[in-house]
Amino acid sequence: MRRVLCAAASVAACLTVAAGAAPAVHRTFVLGRSVLGRPIVGVEVGDPNATRRVAVICCIHGNEDAGLAVVRKLEQSKPPPGVALWLVEDANPDGVAAGLRVNAHGVDLNRNFPWHWHRYGKPGWRHYAGPAPLSEPESRALASFLLRVRPQVVIWYHQAFGKLAAPEAARHAAAVVALAGHPAPRRLLSATGCPPPVTPPREHLITRPRWLSGVLITEYYPAPESWFAGRLVKARGLPGRHRLDWLYSARGLAMQGEGIGADGRFYHFAGPYSLTWHNAGGGPTLPCRRAPGAWSNGRPSRIGTPSKARFAPGKSLPLTYWHDVAVDPRLIPHGSSVFVRAYCDTPSHGWFVAADTGGAIIGPHLDVFRAPPAVPWSGNLRRDQRIYVVPPGFARPASLRC
Repeated sequence: MRRVLCAAASVAACLTVAAGAAPAVHRTFVLGRSVLGRPIVGVEVGDPNATRRVAVICCIHGNEDAGLAVVRKLEQSKPPPGVALWLVEDANPDGVAAGLRVNAHGVDLNRNFPWHWHRYGKPGWRHYAGPAPLSEPESRALASFLLRVRPQVVIWYHQAFGKLAAPEAARHAAAVVALAGHPAPRRLLSATGCPPPVTPPREHLITRPRWLSGVLITEYYPAPESWFAGRLVKARGLPGRHRLDWLYSARGLAMQGEGIGADGRFYHFAGPYSLTWHNAGGGPTLPCRRAPGAWSNGRPSRIGTPSKARFAPGKSLPLTYWHDVAVDPRLIPHGSSVFVRAYCDTPSHGWFVAADTGGAIIGPHLDVFRAPPAVPWSGNLRRDQRIYVVPPGFARPASLRC
């Protein structure tokens, strides 16, 4: 038997060279279950005490199952001592069974993880991000698995275009694919560029008072500075010093538009709105105009040129907690009154005004403007709600109350 020593920077290359080493363990385990109760099965192959761990995950999109052959071949491979493969054949078993990209809730699991998650689309859209990060049992199982194992390399096996995304990761992936006895793609695709244009489904504007069913209800609020821990810095247009990440990160003022300072006052981003965003790796990324919610080079992390950003005291819009909601104006006219019985126990007593909108508010979806919750980044999520819409020019029915 050959003894192969691996350098941490060359895990995949080492795997390829060491195809002749004997596996120390071959263990099957269950990560969790899908929406419909199907098991999500994993296999550990190699040294159980390995410090170099590689995770390979297939079929997060149920209609991209060609990677199954690769993962199954890797299950029979022989990693070198000190290296372990953690393999997941089928991350979306309900989607694979139905031949669909999404899971049984209609969620694109690839867009349901917490890192820079944002609302995008609605059930039925192929890129629907779900009502909240980790809202799906499959994504929760995978997140828990990866946090437990903490692999140095993670390969998500997709099928489209016959290419591998991100050149650095692709070099590792190509070697692992070679270990399985499959030819690597001829072209490595950089993880840049926008997805194909997305055409929102047609909506019919509500012109008379009526009930609307199947509504998704989410909540939003200004981000308090107290939720951030960055160093204190000066910022153009603001008195005193404020948390760096509250000002310039994708969860702070620059992206969210407004927030509440440590002094309890409202502040908002005042431009310029042409500033470039950078992803977590420091590369520039731009919003995709024809694919709402998508970015050209990964999700944004922070403003690229903080020194140019301006801020100002006060709110960006004259919205009131528990009074105003964001809507899709193609469906619910701006200024409409909206009754939501699920909110009878709030200061709104169930009635709201359609006063805001957003690129991720599409179709039958309400986003309730509320006070920041006691638990940071939390909030209520309600599916399949029935609401009553009263367009401008009509009176609220006196009989409809909590």
